[in-house]
Amino acid sequence: DALPISLTVSVWWNDNKRTDKAEFSKSNDGYIARRDNEPALYLIDNKAIDDILEANKAIKPAVSAKK
Repeated sequence: DALPISLTVSVWWNDNKRTDKAEFSKSNDGYIARRDNEPALYLIDNKAIDDILEANKAIKPAVSAKK
């Protein structure tokens, strides 16, 4: 069964040669997480996801250097 997705996180590393993706869905006890292409589900507490969502608000576009 598909989970209703609340948040998707993708990470690139190793000079963009490797990627990892996880999807998070809100549940009564926190969030259920699933890594892309893996059947296992993980329970994540609310605070961890709330911290990610709060940090996301601080992301701003890069400012170009003026000459």
